[in-house]
Amino acid sequence: MATANDIVADALADIGAVDPLEALTAAEASHGLRKLNELLESWSNEALAVYQILQENFATVAGTASYTIGSGATWNTTRPLRVESAFIRESGSDYPIDVRNREEYDTIITKTPRYRPEYLYYDPGVANGTVYLYGVPDAVYTVFLNSLKQLQSFADLTTTVVLPPGYIRAIKTNLALELAPHYQKTPSTLLAGIAREAKASVKRLNGRTPKLSVAHTAAFQGNGGFNIQRGLITITGASSTRGS
Repeated sequence: MATANDIVADALADIGAVDPLEALTAAEASHGLRKLNELLESWSNEALAVYQILQENFATVAGTASYTIGSGATWNTTRPLRVESAFIRESGSDYPIDVRNREEYDTIITKTPRYRPEYLYYDPGVANGTVYLYGVPDAVYTVFLNSLKQLQSFADLTTTVVLPPGYIRAIKTNLALELAPHYQKTPSTLLAGIAREAKASVKRLNGRTPKLSVAHTAAFQGNGGFNIQRGLITITGASSTRGS
């Protein structure tokens, strides 16, 4: 987790422009935020996207199993690219919801039983996505989604964002290179190499489509194991913290 202020401060410290033990001035912070967002914009032109994992919560409707999600949808938010994990919070306790793929969801023979949802399938769609719950909610529940969304820019210096592994290092070191001329600093060969390697690593993650092997549960029909096809980027070791 990091804020834009954290990233800017670390980048400036990497080039020796500021004392890492001292707070940034307002001018340093605002200039750094502007250059940070310019960096993200330039990366998007290279088809290099930056992702964040957000936790949001939404209310179910008793008897309703599917919910559109996106701008202006039933669950009104930015459309997720992927749902990483989910849970229901009830009376101070958290109950996990297993995120399943389309193949698994389609194997459920009867989709009408009503009880607290235990499984979720997410169809990202185009304009809006759709969340399908199984079982069908028998009451109003609060569903917490930890989902992957593209980070277009940092809105301010203080909002904490959760990025997949490797992204903060890549952003911070490359931002340091961007900021160096303004402070009349020459980045070290080591820093330039780290920035180049970190960005290349993120590019590889953007292009990788991993497969995760899991086992069927009793609610799903079929033989043996299977692969879940995950899209967009790998988040190796990434985790979203459930509320406590």
